[in-house]
Amino acid sequence: MKIGLEVLQRHIDIPLPVEELVPLMEDIGLEVKRVDRSDKGIILTLELLANRGDHYSYAGIAQEIHGRTAWDLHGLERDALTVGNGSPLVEIKTEKCNSYALAEFALSGERAALPDYVAQTIQSSGGNVVNPAVDVTNYIGFAMGQPMHAFDADLVSGKITVRETVEGETALLLFEDKPRVLPTGTMVIADEKNILAVAGVMGAQAAMPTAETKRIYVESAAFDPVSVRKASKALGIQSHSSMRFERGCDPGQVLNALEIANHLYSLIGYKAQGSVQMAASWEYPKPEVKLSVPGFNIYYGANYSADELSERLARYGLRVNEQTSTAETLMVSVPSHRIWDIKEEKDLYEELGRSIGYNEFPYTLPEGTRAAKLPEWRQRKSRVEDHLVSLGFYEVFTDGFYGERTLGMLGLSENSPLRTHVKTANAEDRDYSYMKNNNLAQALGIVATNVNLRRPDVKAFEWTRTFHPNSESENGLCDEKLVFWMIASGNEQDKNWGRKDTPVDVFYMKGIVEQISEMLDLKFELRQLPDYGTAAPVGTCLHPGRRAGIFMNDQLVGVVGEVDPRVLKASGIKHSRPCFVELSQDVLHMDGQPRKYVPPTNILPIIRDLCLVIPANVAVQDVMDVIKDTSPLVQAVNVTDSFNSEATGHQNAITFSLEFSSRTDLGENLTADQVTGETEKIAQDVIDTFKERQQATILLRNAMP
Repeated sequence: MKIGLEVLQRHIDIPLPVEELVPLMEDIGLEVKRVDRSDKGIILTLELLANRGDHYSYAGIAQEIHGRTAWDLHGLERDALTVGNGSPLVEIKTEKCNSYALAEFALSGERAALPDYVAQTIQSSGGNVVNPAVDVTNYIGFAMGQPMHAFDADLVSGKITVRETVEGETALLLFEDKPRVLPTGTMVIADEKNILAVAGVMGAQAAMPTAETKRIYVESAAFDPVSVRKASKALGIQSHSSMRFERGCDPGQVLNALEIANHLYSLIGYKAQGSVQMAASWEYPKPEVKLSVPGFNIYYGANYSADELSERLARYGLRVNEQTSTAETLMVSVPSHRIWDIKEEKDLYEELGRSIGYNEFPYTLPEGTRAAKLPEWRQRKSRVEDHLVSLGFYEVFTDGFYGERTLGMLGLSENSPLRTHVKTANAEDRDYSYMKNNNLAQALGIVATNVNLRRPDVKAFEWTRTFHPNSESENGLCDEKLVFWMIASGNEQDKNWGRKDTPVDVFYMKGIVEQISEMLDLKFELRQLPDYGTAAPVGTCLHPGRRAGIFMNDQLVGVVGEVDPRVLKASGIKHSRPCFVELSQDVLHMDGQPRKYVPPTNILPIIRDLCLVIPANVAVQDVMDVIKDTSPLVQAVNVTDSFNSEATGHQNAITFSLEFSSRTDLGENLTADQVTGETEKIAQDVIDTFKERQQATILLRNAMP
């Protein structure tokens, strides 16, 4: 909002230069964004608080300054009006109109010009001078914050009605070239033929006053804030009136504004005709808030008396009821212009804090205490975060909700387990209609956004939670699971002339999972799952040949894998192969198994290679588990080579490196013949085990025909 300094001085005495006034205004919550000097004088651009509708006027700003300084305020001149019985010209047909008053003025002599300060007020505030009949209402809106509207009475057909629109109604609004269809249920001011204004938002061209208008109707009203906000948003129009009404207007100013208008109209030759017609009168709440004087002093560490606090409250129009107040308790009546934002005792603390000035309160340093040691799980979490940041990952924060558009990035089938959600009832935004049951959709959204901005190298992680429907849960609605996820796409490291680009792949993410495992003193194992849809539904969105479950002590704690190409297609991600990891935060609370130092032996390890031809439906990890279970002499099993060609019948020939203990259980050194025999036994046991399972036929590489 823009205000002119000279105009503000008509409302309050300001003995300070603008250089000293600006810091004062900012200290009381009136943020000054700019100070401009022009032919209109000094213009201040203010950033006002969203919940303070009373600030959208010179009178409101003057009173806020008065609350700190007690500088003298100057009210606006007014000529009294009488309120008649009944309202023959107005009919109210909606509950959204809280108060409505209408006065009639007619030209009774020669036309005259308005005082110069009227035009100065309008123009300093960014408005335009139109004609005297309209300028009066615009001036009052800027000066005291009560929006008003004037109609050419000779162009009004019959009775004025405040009602809601029906489907298909149109209106030609001010400053527009053609009529527009108004949303059904919009509150309007209408006569028997035309819509005269959209209530609280914008007037219409029907019955618009001109410089030749001889008879005018002037309305002053209090409209429902929510109704005005919806109409303003639906029409895409934000006016000074709508900004004021949306934040809650002052119901106590409805009649006062007409009396100020009566004074101004009398200066330009118009005379009030009869009494004011009060078509609707709002019995607005008149709250009374209890203020504890000792409580205030404890809150700010101060020592103010009840009289001192009463005097400062009175500067804001907050009157103390002397009959029910004591030296320790003040009963404060909230004025009509503050009923929207002062609800409880803490609100009065804030008002008094601004009046006194926060820098004026005594301050003390907090007592020195030793910070408590973080719990073990928090320390573990910090170690993981620090490591990921060192690898170039960024922590992100996503919403706990998403909609069908975000979920559509996964390209899910109709029977996918990921389609089961906790739904939000009556969501105002469709993008927040589901409580999320997975994190991959939002992770892919991050990748897609960056790829579209030509930033293909993406690394992100988050600590969050997912929601899974369960009527038998403690809250009767869903299970909440604390999870950690990370996604990486593009290159492993930033581009550098000294190294080649290495794309992120599933083995890169597997390596990070293993690093996390070591940092947490845990021993993760990666295995294939027989049914991802049941055990880990998000795994159904990962590449079937490049995914695995993450286990800890035979308990599934997460998944890792490359995103399935069909999902990438649905997400619109091209030329990128993101990899995703999800882990349960339960791992932060699992008992660690710190590694113990074992002195190396002076005997070299005994290693034998075993090459097996393994069908595609057998997991290599399952074969490794059988090898370990078969021989207690095997200390480690690693895959060293994979080969597939016509010579192997187009099956995978996997070479396993077996590391044997150098001594038997009896402490004797193993011989070469013993190791060879043990290797042959292991090979035969593997073949027999999988034959018994009727899973597949495994062959020794050198035994193939």
